Amino acid sequence: MQKEQAMSDNLRRYRAIRDALIQYYPGEPTGTVARHLTTLAALISGMVASKSTQLPKIATHVPDGRRPESRVKRFARWLRNDHITDAVYFVPYVELLLRHLAVQTLTRPVFCAMQGRCRRISQVGTTIKNGCTPSTIRPHSRREIWWCSVGVNIGHEMDGKNQFYNRPVLIVRKFNFGVPLTTKIKQNPYYLLIRFKDHDQCVMLSQLRLWDGKRLTHKMGQLPDDQFAAVKQALRRLLK
Repeated sequence: MQKEQAMSDNLRRYRAIRDALIQYYPGEPTGTVARHLTTLAALISGMVASKSTQLPKIATHVPDGRRPESRVKRFARWLRNDHITDAVYFVPYVELLLRHLAVQTLTRPVFCAMQGRCRRISQVGTTIKNGCTPSTIRPHSRREIWWCSVGVNIGHEMDGKNQFYNRPVLIVRKFNFGVPLTTKIKQNPYYLLIRFKDHDQCVMLSQLRLWDGKRLTHKMGQLPDDQFAAVKQALRRLLK
């Protein structure tokens, strides 16, 4: 009886979180985004019910009919997915929360308590997502490829992709000078073909610019040395 009651509570909690994530997402999520939000709802629901951030404990409180081992693998794949970025799956809800808090009157004790909780949540999220604590995170370095909030184009600038205008960017030197990448293959002096994570992409050499660190939301990986050397050589030719 108690087990059935716990499952019923877990199901109600999961559905409420799932419906809220979909309701307050900017636009109507479809396809891959909708599926990822469903997994996020299950993850949050399991964390609340288990009062833990350990995947095996979370998995035992998710009412999806699967074995806990299968849920752990599902959550692990989700957390390792390079397309799960803060800009797409977390920032919209943070912005909504901040807009709500902006019209509230908070006493100092409540504000300090919220600061502490937000800091702990941020540290847990960073640890789960990046596999390290905040103190070990390095600044952006050459050869790194980051998921970047590029924004809407002006003139001949390159747009980002999806409704958040994100696009991969290769950092080519310090201070976040970088060039965006595209999966559209072109053969001309302004594009250079590279291979990244078993996919052909082109570096848009003419779009070299300085990116604010706040635009770089999630590290996707690093370009091999030989390919990075080819990018630098192509940039030198273009900028002569």
